Amino acid sequence: MHSRFGRRIGWNILGTAAGRLIGPLAQIAIARFLDPAQFGLFAIGVAWIALFEILKDLGLNHAIIVEEDRRCFVSLQFFVELSIATVLFVITLGCAPVLAAFLHEPEMGSILVLMSLQMFFLAISGPLVTEHMRTQNYRVLAIRQAVIPATMGISGWFL
Repeated sequence: MHSRFGRRIGWNILGTAAGRLIGPLAQIAIARFLDPAQFGLFAIGVAWIALFEILKDLGLNHAIIVEEDRRCFVSLQFFVELSIATVLFVITLGCAPVLAAFLHEPEMGSILVLMSLQMFFLAISGPLVTEHMRTQNYRVLAIRQAVIPATMGISGWFL
């Protein structure tokens, strides 16, 4: 029992540390290759995705983890997260040209729209994360915590 607990803690620590290290390291690498104006555009896109992260599940995953009959609730979580991603993506489609004109940066519109596609990936992975949290599969969660910041970094290379 103690070794299983130790492995779970180890994976949890590894995932948290990897997620918190990879994100800033990717941003440092991106900052090295982008000029300040381009990096500022990338930072606006990262902030927009962070807003989605705050809004995406509304605490549903924590409620589902403790629920006995969770199947319909996982479907609800998927629907809610995908709906929020869709609404924010439509808002992005409408606001991106306005923001690009306001900032006098024509490429901002396409950058924001492309980076906003990540919201769908995050929404689709939400119920999977909930299930792995419920089953205490911390190894998979650790890998996800490392992959998400890496995808944010990869999106910066496309600027």
